[in-house]
Amino acid sequence: MTGIAAGAAELDATLNRFVTQNGRPGAAAGVVHGDELAWAAGAGFADPGAQVSSDPGTLYRIASITKTFTGTAVMQLRDAGRLDLDDPAVKYLPELHGAVSPFAAIEAVTIRRMLSHESGLATEPPGTDWSVPVYQGDPQLTLARPGDIVLMLPPNVQHKYSDLAYQLLGEIVTRVSGIPYPGYVRERILDPLGMSATGFEPLGGPLLSRRAAGYSRRPFSDELDLEPAFPPVWAEGGLWSCVQDLARWISFQLRAYAADTYTSPAADSPVLAAASRREMHKPRYLADDDWTSAWGISWCGSPGRRQLDPALWRASRLHHQRLFRSQAAGRRDRSA
Repeated sequence: MTGIAAGAAELDATLNRFVTQNGRPGAAAGVVHGDELAWAAGAGFADPGAQVSSDPGTLYRIASITKTFTGTAVMQLRDAGRLDLDDPAVKYLPELHGAVSPFAAIEAVTIRRMLSHESGLATEPPGTDWSVPVYQGDPQLTLARPGDIVLMLPPNVQHKYSDLAYQLLGEIVTRVSGIPYPGYVRERILDPLGMSATGFEPLGGPLLSRRAAGYSRRPFSDELDLEPAFPPVWAEGGLWSCVQDLARWISFQLRAYAADTYTSPAADSPVLAAASRREMHKPRYLADDDWTSAWGISWCGSPGRRQLDPALWRASRLHHQRLFRSQAAGRRDRSA
């Protein structure tokens, strides 16, 4: 903690360089140490047009970091005995009997494979066109046209990132729990962790005023264009959050590796047991031939240098519209 505080000026300078060198309107960042947000700052503007500065309380769309919340919801239901990770998705989504599955029976698309991006499902829901943008974010509408849902690869053969898979996982959470997905995440994850500044659209008034504006850069220019409103999206990437709340989320992950985790039930949480959090972080397979990433459940490990190290895990995704870029990453202290 002392070292982080001593390096605050350098961290501030690094954040400002990131904004300047990458031509970003603004950014916010933080460093979590244990249960504390040891450093946090903003640089540039959350809304250049209105000259609103970025700060650790600014809300950004966190895109696919949302998937770690969806995975947590599924693991909660697994731990409660409501489902099994090796259940076929069609058990809960019978509409998938009408999906196009040229490689294997649709029962090969399991919840576990969907969570780890190895189901073979298409990357995006049918009809997605990011140039407009058009995105079908409602899983019930997606399932109403099952013939448009296509397996692009055999399940359990190779990595294929899939927003579609996570959209359908959100619908499984809804059907198994009996609670609409956004309400389930609020009630069972966000509120218990004190993440009051995190939520799905439509955001309430106080949160709405804290949102950053999304911009894209004009081709061959330094000028920015305000992006149009993003189509509705939920389980695969719809959350808004801020550095302060994401610090709580990272602290929750790190507490799964407390020194007494293996012997003391006090290390557990009513949100999700420490053992289940570690299960989510544990790499299941290498995602590329260069050994640069390995996928667990909703989290991607970044081993690097051909040394598989499950101690470092992250969730990130460059937003399709280039509105925002968000990343959350953690590393447990091996000295603990």
